[in-house]
Amino acid sequence: PQAIRSILLEARRFPEVVKIWVLGNEPDLFLTNMLAQHSIKADSPMAANMAKRITDATVAIARYLKVVENEVSWARTKLPFMTAPMSFAYTTSSKCPKMPGGLACDMYEALSNEVDGDRGRSQHLDSRLVLSFQTYNDGKFLQKIFFAPSDESWQPPLNLYYNLEKAHLAHLKRLPALVMELGNFQ
Repeated sequence: PQAIRSILLEARRFPEVVKIWVLGNEPDLFLTNMLAQHSIKADSPMAANMAKRITDATVAIARYLKVVENEVSWARTKLPFMTAPMSFAYTTSSKCPKMPGGLACDMYEALSNEVDGDRGRSQHLDSRLVLSFQTYNDGKFLQKIFFAPSDESWQPPLNLYYNLEKAHLAHLKRLPALVMELGNFQ
């Protein structure tokens, strides 16, 4: 905890550089690997419990950052965004079980509630939360299928916005999205 406080004390002096807190990395891929290592079925109650524990741990990190930001008097107008980058692992126990990166639905709903509170559901207030994905998919797939904004072009279950609506998380559709690791890794 003291190390994080020290980091924030220094970082708050450079808000033009520190634009986003990255809360973990590919928790859905971590979950998939844990399930495989322990021979746990992906659609089992134990898998759902593990997914919830990973989500809760990420939310706890966001909560702690907010507390320390307040303690170090970080200017409210310059608070960094927050994100938890997802891979495209399938998480059948999630709210979006058929979507690549489906744990994003659970993770970003929980983070929205913590990071933005009631503001997160408002169409008129800015959010600190950014949806992010590390995909190794080509730009055309991401633009025309996964991030396609119009319901006319949706290709369920591969479309993020279709899945958010289906999971009753339409308020998350207005969040900015960030893609990392663009392109075919092969």
